[in-house]
Amino acid sequence: MTIKSANEYFLFFDDFFEKYNYPLINEYYITTKENFIKLIQNISTKNAFATIKELVRIDAKLQILSSLIDDNIFKLSETEIIRLAEIDSGTYY
Repeated sequence: MTIKSANEYFLFFDDFFEKYNYPLINEYYITTKENFIKLIQNISTKNAFATIKELVRIDAKLQILSSLIDDNIFKLSETEIIRLAEIDSGTYY
Protein backbone atom coordinates (compact mmCIF):
# COMPACT_ATOMS: atom_id res chain seq x y z
CA MET A 1 0.00 0.00 0.00
CA THR A 2 1.34 3.41 -0.97
CA ILE A 3 0.38 6.49 0.98
CA LYS A 4 0.30 9.56 -1.23
CA SER A 5 -0.60 12.35 1.19
CA ALA A 6 -0.60 13.30 4.85
CA ASN A 7 -4.40 13.15 4.86
CA GLU A 8 -4.31 9.61 3.55
CA TYR A 9 -1.75 8.68 6.22
CA PHE A 10 -4.05 10.03 8.94
CA LEU A 11 -7.24 8.26 7.78
CA PHE A 12 -6.59 5.25 10.03
CA PHE A 13 -5.69 7.38 13.05
CA ASP A 14 -8.64 9.75 12.55
CA ASP A 15 -11.01 6.78 12.61
CA PHE A 16 -9.19 5.11 15.49
CA PHE A 17 -9.11 8.09 17.86
CA GLU A 18 -12.69 9.05 16.99
CA LYS A 19 -13.89 5.70 18.39
CA TYR A 20 -12.63 6.43 21.89
CA ASN A 21 -13.82 9.01 24.39
CA TYR A 22 -10.43 10.34 25.49
CA PRO A 23 -10.54 14.18 25.43
CA LEU A 24 -6.88 14.70 26.41
CA ILE A 25 -5.62 12.12 23.93
CA ASN A 26 -7.82 13.55 21.17
CA GLU A 27 -6.43 17.02 21.85
CA TYR A 28 -2.89 15.61 21.87
CA TYR A 29 -3.60 13.76 18.61
CA ILE A 30 -4.91 16.87 16.86
CA THR A 31 -1.85 18.87 17.92
CA THR A 32 0.47 16.06 16.84
CA LYS A 33 -1.30 15.80 13.48
CA GLU A 34 -0.97 19.56 12.94
CA ASN A 35 2.75 19.39 13.76
CA PHE A 36 3.19 16.53 11.28
CA ILE A 37 1.45 18.49 8.51
CA LYS A 38 3.55 21.61 9.23
CA LEU A 39 6.72 19.54 9.02
CA ILE A 40 5.65 18.10 5.65
CA GLN A 41 4.83 21.56 4.31
CA ASN A 42 8.20 22.97 5.38
CA ILE A 43 10.53 20.17 4.36
CA SER A 44 13.47 21.21 2.21
CA THR A 45 16.90 19.94 1.25
CA LYS A 46 18.35 21.94 4.15
CA ASN A 47 16.23 20.29 6.83
CA ALA A 48 15.30 16.94 5.26
CA PHE A 49 17.07 14.63 7.70
CA ALA A 50 15.95 16.50 10.81
CA THR A 51 12.39 16.62 9.46
CA ILE A 52 12.33 12.93 8.59
CA LYS A 53 13.61 12.13 12.09
CA GLU A 54 10.75 14.14 13.62
CA LEU A 55 8.16 12.58 11.28
CA VAL A 56 9.29 9.10 12.31
CA ARG A 57 9.10 10.12 15.96
CA ILE A 58 5.54 11.39 15.46
CA ASP A 59 4.61 8.12 13.78
CA ALA A 60 6.04 6.27 16.77
CA LYS A 61 3.95 8.42 19.14
CA LEU A 62 0.80 7.56 17.20
CA GLN A 63 1.64 3.86 17.10
CA ILE A 64 2.30 3.84 20.84
CA LEU A 65 -0.88 5.76 21.61
CA SER A 66 -3.05 3.46 19.52
CA SER A 67 -1.40 0.37 20.97
CA LEU A 68 -1.81 1.48 24.58
CA ILE A 69 -5.42 2.52 24.02
CA ASP A 70 -6.35 -0.62 22.13
CA ASP A 71 -4.88 -2.92 24.77
CA ASN A 72 -5.01 -0.93 28.02
CA ILE A 73 -4.56 -3.93 30.31
CA PHE A 74 -3.00 -1.76 33.03
CA LYS A 75 -5.89 0.74 32.99
CA LEU A 76 -3.54 3.64 32.32
CA SER A 77 -4.89 7.18 32.50
CA GLU A 78 -4.88 9.43 29.45
CA THR A 79 -2.05 11.45 30.95
CA GLU A 80 0.03 8.32 31.50
CA ILE A 81 -0.60 7.08 27.96
CA ILE A 82 0.53 10.42 26.52
CA ARG A 83 3.57 10.47 28.82
CA LEU A 84 4.61 6.99 27.70
CA ALA A 85 4.15 7.91 24.05
CA GLU A 86 6.38 10.96 24.53
CA ILE A 87 9.07 9.04 26.39
CA ASP A 88 9.13 5.89 24.27
CA SER A 89 8.81 7.50 20.85
CA GLY A 90 12.52 8.25 20.68
CA THR A 91 13.45 4.59 20.85
CA TYR A 92 10.37 2.91 19.39
CA TYR A 93 11.79 1.92 15.99
